[in-house]
Amino acid sequence: MTRKNGHFARFLVCCWLISLSLPARAQQPSPQQGNTATSAHPRHNGLMLQKGPPLDIGDRVGTFHVDGVSAYEALQNVAHKYNVVIGMEGYVYKTDPKISLDFSGGAVADLLNAFIAVAPDYRWQVDDGIIHVFRNGGPALLANVELNYPGASGKRRYDIWQEIHTLPEYIDWMKSYQCRREERSRLVDFRLDDGPINIAAGKMTVARLLDQVAKKSGDGFWAVLQSDPSDRPCRVSVIAWSW
Repeated sequence: MTRKNGHFARFLVCCWLISLSLPARAQQPSPQQGNTATSAHPRHNGLMLQKGPPLDIGDRVGTFHVDGVSAYEALQNVAHKYNVVIGMEGYVYKTDPKISLDFSGGAVADLLNAFIAVAPDYRWQVDDGIIHVFRNGGPALLANVELNYPGASGKRRYDIWQEIHTLPEYIDWMKSYQCRREERSRLVDFRLDDGPINIAAGKMTVARLLDQVAKKSGDGFWAVLQSDPSDRPCRVSVIAWSW
């Protein structure tokens, strides 16, 4: 066999081997195929943001279980799992115990009452279809700061959350109370932005702005958490995600 024919034979063999591998490659899922829910959202067992209107307190939900988590984390998971809009505000103390909750199913109101049973320092109420959870002893002051909000047109949840920290009323309050930010956000927390979000300009509290963001984004949880009043410096977290 000449050298030229040898090269050609090796070329044919390579082509044949490549052709054998093509069917196996075609069966591998692309980034848009396969079990994307599990791979993209491992922290919540593959649960996606719920579509459709949020549940009312009379609607029924299935089982719910958490073990050894903070009150904030428990409510965050309720909102994520069952498409319930929950806003939480209050102080957080270093001595706060971890809670465990094992709910066998029932109405949303029953689940909230089960939460209160294991976290008796909290109470809940419904305002305009949104569940608000407060800590006994007073709400987080920042949640009630009135903003002269410029409005949002076609914005993402992440954009609005970032913008809150640049508003004059927020900045003035933080300076007045000598507080600093303490959110531990990651871009991945906003990976499922369900925008665009439109909010009319006007006067509204931080809490009411976060209500609208949670309801319109499809990620129905927010929290304004403030450190123990005896701690210095004061630390505040504004959270707008259920991940």
